[in-house]
Amino acid sequence: MALIDKVKARLGATSSYLIQVTNFDTSATTVNNTVLTAACDDSEGLFEDIVGIEADDANKVHLPHLVNGVHYFLESYKGRDSSISMGLYKRVVGGLKAFRGRQVIVAQTNSVLKPTAEKQNANPDFDRGNAIYNTKNYKTFSIREINE
Repeated sequence: MALIDKVKARLGATSSYLIQVTNFDTSATTVNNTVLTAACDDSEGLFEDIVGIEADDANKVHLPHLVNGVHYFLESYKGRDSSISMGLYKRVVGGLKAFRGRQVIVAQTNSVLKPTAEKQNANPDFDRGNAIYNTKNYKTFSIREINE
């Protein structure tokens, strides 16, 4: 299910609010999917810019932040009261910055552990070439990618 469908499910696919905020024509009776899609894209872009990982609308942790972002962008496109938009902006960006701060890097390897003989006056044999660093939010990169 795409982000646009999830937003409609949360804000109401036929709600007067969603119809009003996606249309510049006051006599509109349906949601303008073009405007809603643009807000979804902008929300995903803001998420990726601030958090630093790809937005995933299937992730239950990402989804509330994405929906709040869509809400903010729809209000800002409409040009509504700036205090409402600014409050939404602060809530969205504050939430994303807090989310970014909760990411933790976890080291793991994809090779078999091989015991080696103890060597004096030498560094231990680490598996540096196969080390993989993975955050809780599934952004994976290897030592080779970091050094390139």
